[in-house]
Amino acid sequence: NLVGDGSMINLGADQENEAISCPELERTITRHECLDYSGDSEHTEDCQSCPNFSVTRKLLIKQQ
Repeated sequence: NLVGDGSMINLGADQENEAISCPELERTITRHECLDYSGDSEHTEDCQSCPNFSVTRKLLIKQQ
């Protein structure tokens, strides 16, 4: 596992289920949960300053 900027990346794991730290929720969530939460119009503005916001979108949206 690599750790940096509050993110933990398990190189052998499915990217949707990677565990990341969510400063907004103050707990660890999966990238899939991050995409769902930050995609909600109520949360998008707050989440945009999080480094996980853009990384999660790059990793998950390009897969679909």
